Amino acid sequence: AVSERITAGAHDDEMNEWLHHMLTAPITFVKLADETEIGWRASKLHENIATNMTLARTAVQKVFDVAQRRSQMGNLSAEAMFKVYVENLGAGTAGEAVTLSFIEKCFNIWDKALKK
Repeated sequence: AVSERITAGAHDDEMNEWLHHMLTAPITFVKLADETEIGWRASKLHENIATNMTLARTAVQKVFDVAQRRSQMGNLSAEAMFKVYVENLGAGTAGEAVTLSFIEKCFNIWDKALKK
């Protein structure tokens, strides 16, 4: 958004507002290896904010997350996907714990109801 405003020739007053907001917002930069690591990091952050129900993912969003990873990782079995989730998100997160049954249900819902 800021680069678009710069390119559009925004006035100094507006740019100073952007500068103020950017300098007062808490930001943590984390260097990650690739898109896969970025995806897992995002999922872990989503799980850790699940106690704030306005930001928590819905059940359908979680099903899509599992289905997308399954597709990206070569159609893994539920057991293999469960192991990958535990390795990347941990056994217990602030949100609902991922179980083998959860992964199996996500596969089933995707395959029978949501898959095009």
